[in-house]
Amino acid sequence: MPAGERSTDRRATARAALQRPALAPLWTAARRRLERNGASLAGSPLLLRNLSPEEVDAITGLLGRPRTSGAGGSLRVGLDELDAVLRRSAAACSLVDVVESAGGGLRDRQAERARQQAARRAPYEAVAGHAAFDRHPALASWLAELRRSGALHRLSAREGATDESGWGAGSGRRGDARRAADAPTGLLRRALDVLAGLPSEGIGLAALAAGAAGDAHALDRGRPLATLVESALPSVVTGPGGDGAAGGGAAGDGREGDGREVGGGAVAWRRRWAAVGVVCDDLSVSVLTLNLPAVGPDVVAHTLRDHAAVGEPVRLTLRQIQREPLRFESASCAVFVCENPSVIAHAAAALGPASGAVVCTAGVANSAVLAVLDALADSGFRLRVHADFDRGGLRIAASLLDRPGAEPWRFGASDYRTAVAEGLARTPLAVGVPDAAWDPALAPAMREAGVAVFEEQLLARLLVDLG
Repeated sequence: MPAGERSTDRRATARAALQRPALAPLWTAARRRLERNGASLAGSPLLLRNLSPEEVDAITGLLGRPRTSGAGGSLRVGLDELDAVLRRSAAACSLVDVVESAGGGLRDRQAERARQQAARRAPYEAVAGHAAFDRHPALASWLAELRRSGALHRLSAREGATDESGWGAGSGRRGDARRAADAPTGLLRRALDVLAGLPSEGIGLAALAAGAAGDAHALDRGRPLATLVESALPSVVTGPGGDGAAGGGAAGDGREGDGREVGGGAVAWRRRWAAVGVVCDDLSVSVLTLNLPAVGPDVVAHTLRDHAAVGEPVRLTLRQIQREPLRFESASCAVFVCENPSVIAHAAAALGPASGAVVCTAGVANSAVLAVLDALADSGFRLRVHADFDRGGLRIAASLLDRPGAEPWRFGASDYRTAVAEGLARTPLAVGVPDAAWDPALAPAMREAGVAVFEEQLLARLLVDLG
C-alpha cells in the first residue's frame, strides 16, 4: 500500500477512535464552551465533573497525562491544550473539527444573542417617531415598562400562534421566520395607531379596531392587540377614570347570562374604554326586568311603563340604559333580584302586572344589570337578592349584597335547610362553597348537606313574595 494511503487510513482510524463513548463528555463540554465564546480557544480550562473511571482513562490517555484508573472524578482541560494535542495526533485535526464531527456544526451563540437583542430593540426603534407619542407624551413611560417586561414579544408570540396564515404553528413556509421576526413591530405599530386616535367621541370598539387595525375583532377582549392597547389606556385618559385602575380577572362560576360579559372585570374593562370615548358593544349586553316603575318622558321609561302595565318582561340593552338617566318612583318599595330568567317568566305568567318589580342577573351581573340596580338604589329602592344555592349562586349574591340597600331574599341557612328537608335538592354540590357574609351559617349548612338547590325548585315560595 502506498505511503499516502497508509497515512490516510491511520488518520481515519484515529479520528474514528476520537468518537468512542468514553470521550463524549469531553466533546459535549467543549461544544458548549465553543458555542458560548464564539469558537475561541482562550479562557479558563473546562472542568469535567462526575466522570466514570473509563472516561477519566480515555481523556487522560488522549492528553498524554498519567492514567488514574479507579474511582473516577474530575478533570480540568484547557481548550488550547486539547486543540494542540489533536493537531499533533495521528488524527491531525482541530478541536472544532472533532466537535463538529461528533455533533454537527457549531452554533455561534454570541451572534445569536446579538441577533436576539437586536430583534428585541427593533420594534421600539421602529416606532420612535410615531404620532401617538406626540399626542400622548405619557406613553413614553408605558413603552419603557413594556420594553422592560418583555410583554410585547409574549403577546406577539400568542398572536402568531393563532394566526390563520400559520406562521406561528411551524408551517415551514418561505418567509415565516421573517414574518415572525417582524411581528412584534407590527403589533406595536398597530397599538400605537389605535392610541393615536384616542380619546374619541363615542366611536364603537369594533369600528375603532377596523379603522386602525384593519380587523373589526382585533380589539375584542383578550386578543393580543386589545391587551396591549388596554395596558396603555391610563396614559391617554383625560377624563374620569384616568387613574389607571385595573379591572378584575375572570368572574366566578355563575351562569354567564348573555355570554358577552361576565363579572366585575368586564365592567371595569368597559369603564376603561369609556374613559377614552370608546363604546364596547352596548347592544349585546342586556338585562331582563319585570314591572319596573320608571318615571320620565324618555323612550326607555315609556317602554318600561307600557310593559309593566300588562305585566310583560322587558329586556333592556346597555345602549338603551345609557341614553337617559333611569329614574324610578316610590322610594319605599323593594325590588327583587334573581339569578335565573325562569323566575321572571313564572312571575309574569302567574301574577302579570300584580307582580313586584324584578331584575334578573342571568348569572353574574353585567354592566346593564349593575346600571339598573344603581338607578334603583339611587331612587331609594331596597334590593332583595336571591340566587341558586350553589357555589356560583353564593358568589353572585355576595357581589350584590355588598351594595348599599341590599339584603338577602329567602337566601339564608334556614331557607336552604327547609328546601333540603322537603326533598327539593338532588344535585351534588361542587366543592369550594364560599362563606356567606350575610349569614355565616349558610355555607356550613350547604357543605354538610352537600346538595345544590336551584331557583327553579323554589318558584312557589318566591312567587308568594312577588305577589
